[in-house]
Amino acid sequence: MLCERCQQRDATVFFTTCHCNVDNPDETTTTSGPNLCRECFERDMPDKSMQWHLELEKGCSFCGRKCGESICRRCRLEAGRFSRESGLHFSGEKRTREDRHERMRLMNALTEHMKQWVAETRPDLQDEPEGSDNPDFSPDAVYESLAEADSQFQIGAYQLVRRAVREASATGPGPNAHVSGREVALAFRALAIREFGRDAFSTLSGWGLYTTDDIGAVVFQMIAAGLLGAQPEDRLEDFHAIYNFAEAFPRD
Repeated sequence: MLCERCQQRDATVFFTTCHCNVDNPDETTTTSGPNLCRECFERDMPDKSMQWHLELEKGCSFCGRKCGESICRRCRLEAGRFSRESGLHFSGEKRTREDRHERMRLMNALTEHMKQWVAETRPDLQDEPEGSDNPDFSPDAVYESLAEADSQFQIGAYQLVRRAVREASATGPGPNAHVSGREVALAFRALAIREFGRDAFSTLSGWGLYTTDDIGAVVFQMIAAGLLGAQPEDRLEDFHAIYNFAEAFPRD
């Protein structure tokens, strides 16, 4: 597939957007694009490119291997195998509410399986395997699945909250520093204002984000999906009523 911008180089950066039907919350659809080569991505979307590089520096979401990817090939192979055998799919077809709840259950099972598998096999200490992996098991595919499983939030909510977590962590004492719910919420506010300006409130509400409690709900869904780590003391209540969206994101 060629880059949609230059029409010369192969596309290696892909975007997926999840759309929720406000008249029928059970109905969600997805659209793809733009699909870009790395050069066009870095030139046309410098902010997203910088965040992408920061994410890669953190290593594999499951085992922490520094592999230049958000999920290393060995973990991706195992996650793909478990997904196929358990019936967990990351496709964009319309699903019922029951289907989405079942997908969330399977994603939680996948997270628990990967934690046990990593502890037993230590993939971060092994060489990367040769051959292809599962291209559908990527962070954007998981965001899409989370958005479909919980119709309250759209995929943009997960992407922005993940960026806020990374920005909050980057200000810590060291790499992958643990951050509090308050620190994430404050980083989220600064990021949303920088990204959307006076359109922040309408953009966030369009994605299903109305309170800092919603930010926490998104964070804990990503923890369950294996995209974020957590400490035993972390609680959803850490995100409760940190600020009022209407006051934090002025529209006038």
